[in-house]
Amino acid sequence: MDQGPAQPQPTQEQVAAPAPQAPPAPQQAAGSWTPGRENPGQLFGILSIVFSIIGLSVVGIVMGVLSRNKSKAVSAPTTLGTVGLSLSIVFTVLGVLWLITVVLVSLAGVQEAAKNNTTQTDYNYSITEGN
Repeated sequence: MDQGPAQPQPTQEQVAAPAPQAPPAPQQAAGSWTPGRENPGQLFGILSIVFSIIGLSVVGIVMGVLSRNKSKAVSAPTTLGTVGLSLSIVFTVLGVLWLITVVLVSLAGVQEAAKNNTTQTDYNYSITEGN
């Protein structure tokens, strides 16, 4: 049977040669963050957003700072902490402005009521004696 041209047989050195390998991955410092790992500041970032929305903006500011610090410690993204911190600061400023407005309007109303409610006492009493 004719099988075509003869194939050369590999030599012993060609068979024993190891296949080329990819270069090793760079070593990361202990405590550094890699994508796919949990971000330690993520929970505090979410809590910061929630607290700022429900009206506890001061707690939201604290949680946002904690989130950013924990994420920075392992070189993880600080996005959630930054969003929570920003929202908390904005809502705190809006809350303070609202409080100032309410106080000023209340004081104006009290002053207006005091001005309109001057003492208008009627001293024209008539005393009638019975028969």
